Amino acid sequence: MQKSEFQENERVQFAAENNGSLHKIPTRTGVLCLRSDFVFSGPLIVSGGSANGTSLGENPGNLALQTLKIQGFQLDPNYPGGTLVNLSPRTLQRRRTFDGQGRRLIVDPQNPTGLTGAAGTFNLSYPFVKYWALDWMKRNIDTALDTGMYSLLLATLTQGSRDRQFSGNDRTFNYGGVFWEIAHKFQRYDGNGTGPIAVVYDDDHPRNISGANSRLELNNEFPPDGAYIDLFWMAETTNQALADTIINRITLKSGTEQFYDQYSNPIKVQQEELIGDGSTTTTPRTGLYYTQIADDGLITNAKTNISAVVDQNNPGTDRFIIARRSAAPIPVARQQSGGGTVKKGA
Repeated sequence: MQKSEFQENERVQFAAENNGSLHKIPTRTGVLCLRSDFVFSGPLIVSGGSANGTSLGENPGNLALQTLKIQGFQLDPNYPGGTLVNLSPRTLQRRRTFDGQGRRLIVDPQNPTGLTGAAGTFNLSYPFVKYWALDWMKRNIDTALDTGMYSLLLATLTQGSRDRQFSGNDRTFNYGGVFWEIAHKFQRYDGNGTGPIAVVYDDDHPRNISGANSRLELNNEFPPDGAYIDLFWMAETTNQALADTIINRITLKSGTEQFYDQYSNPIKVQQEELIGDGSTTTTPRTGLYYTQIADDGLITNAKTNISAVVDQNNPGTDRFIIARRSAAPIPVARQQSGGGTVKKGA
């Protein structure tokens, strides 16, 4: 292969709603994966019925995907493996506001305002991107995925559905022309320095809230399975709409030591420094609360034994989606020679 390549790897037919599609990420000795792109693409035909319904969550993200799961079957039992990624469409989309070179929300360019649920033929090109090499790290190769350490890297895309996207829609959705177009960006070790020093685990899960609470304690949401790089909170109200009326304050501890305590307005102000797009229309911030725990860009400043206390309101049918990235150190013997720093924006 070339020193660096970014090309289409596979085109997978969109399966039936609520079913899964499988994709094997190429594994090659001495080759790092920097990013993985999964694009919901092709003509969607909507016909019949009479009700558009009410849109839910990311649009058309909930139509495309329920979860993206990536499992790593390691060659060495001492090397970090297992479920590396388990993310919902909302996290995959909204994290782009803080990850990557552009640091902005990137939607389907052919359907920038989403779908309405009406009948018609809609050409789709809706992107989901998993960044392995994190652009905001001082040495972003530290978090790149060393594909040569795995016998298999298996991505499972659990399809979305009409009902997950539109409550009350009665139309027929024909996915016969819709595909997942999957590409990965790879880079070979260049022979200077050391390779990745950690494997990053990236997951999210919802936490329902049933009433206002000035001290909602969260412990089970943060299992002690690695050192935390960052946390991303998304606050949802009725119909999964993102809302700024729920979170008032977030306090974080590592063990018994408190290291973060911010009200919602300062969180919003601080995260502005991380967003590349100055327009609040192009990159809406509503309901998003992002915290870089390794805020000096070094994995060595990631923190273990995380717990949180959240001051929150309850204005509707509410929940949080809590996304976390934690790093498991790679045994020194397996930190292959080569690499250096990946070009920014990888």
